[in-house]
Amino acid sequence: MKFRYAVIPVVIFYILCDFATTTYAINTGCGVESNPALVGIVGNTIMFLIMKILVIPVIYILYSTTKNKLAQVIYVAIPTLAGILLSVNNICAIYYNIFPIEIIINAI
Repeated sequence: MKFRYAVIPVVIFYILCDFATTTYAINTGCGVESNPALVGIVGNTIMFLIMKILVIPVIYILYSTTKNKLAQVIYVAIPTLAGILLSVNNICAIYYNIFPIEIIINAI
C-alpha cells in the first residue's frame, strides 16, 4: 500500500482527533495533561500541533526503509491505535469527568 494512503488513519486519529480533543479538554478545564514531559508542549497549541505532525516523517522513514508488510502495518497501527485510545480518554474526560487511562495506570 502506498504510504499516502496508509498514513490516513494516523492523520485522522492521532493528529486531528487527539489534537482537537486534548486542546478542547485543556482549554475548557475539563482535563489536564498528566504526562510531565508534555505539559509545556500541550500548553502551547502551535507547538503541540507541530509535535503531532512531526510523527508523519518518522513513520515515513520507518515505513519506507522496510519491505516487510507486517512491519509497515505495525508502524501505522501503533500511532493510529494510540490516537483512538487518547481521543476516547479525552472524550470521557470532557463529557463524563472520567479518565480511563489514569484508572488503568493506577490499577497496575
